[in-house]
Amino acid sequence: MIFSNFHTHSVYSDGKNTIEELVLTAIEKNFSAIGISDHSYMSFDHSYCMKKDAMTEYVHTIHTLRDKYADQIAVFAGLELDRYSSRPDTELDYIIGSVHAIPTPYGGWTSVDSDAALQQAVINKWFDGDMNQYARAYYSNVIDMAKIHRPDIVGHFDVVCKFREAENPIYNGYALEAAAAVMESCDLFEINTGAIARGIKSVPYPSPFIMKYLAEHKAKFILSSDCHRAALLDCWFADAVEYCRSFGVRSLVTLTKDGFTEYGI
Repeated sequence: MIFSNFHTHSVYSDGKNTIEELVLTAIEKNFSAIGISDHSYMSFDHSYCMKKDAMTEYVHTIHTLRDKYADQIAVFAGLELDRYSSRPDTELDYIIGSVHAIPTPYGGWTSVDSDAALQQAVINKWFDGDMNQYARAYYSNVIDMAKIHRPDIVGHFDVVCKFREAENPIYNGYALEAAAAVMESCDLFEINTGAIARGIKSVPYPSPFIMKYLAEHKAKFILSSDCHRAALLDCWFADAVEYCRSFGVRSLVTLTKDGFTEYGI
């Protein structure tokens, strides 16, 4: 099977490789396409996001490489847009909508996926030690993100459980309510293997009970390794195809010059 990946990060945000290194790796792996989707600028957290004035150079670099390697691979310009990011004026090929940070109940912001100890400390301090309250706040922001930005792809839908298996009836209810609400704005969800690449989880996002719901409600899916290192560009992709098949999914989505296109698996 020929793969593609549209959730990748370069040195323009928190990736470890240049955009050209990512493109060349995709060519080496015989990809049909690659999209670059660095983290959008956010005013309150510069630790992993693109610099405020970098967008023009970023898109120009992608377009230059698109033309340079046009006879070998299709290259697309994307962006991972957060709930509290402003959509740039620059024309892009696609947007991934994700939530990495949520406001705390009494002001300020906190990351949902940077560190397990920090996450637990935030749950203890601001959410009465209750993971379900924390998850409810997260999923509320995911719903808002989808309504506000109407992304082309929903990114790592349940990343709030990056460091834990939080499944319980209350949590599951919040997650599935959010899935239903998000599908009103975007029905294309990534099968994100990023936490597998980092050795944190053994299954991708969305987790099985969410995946079952999405598949039953005719969501569409696209493979993603949330790549921060070029060597992991196709991490767990063959297994991800089988993961999708186990829920009755028989097609995935890729991006071509003609737009988002489904192909059989």
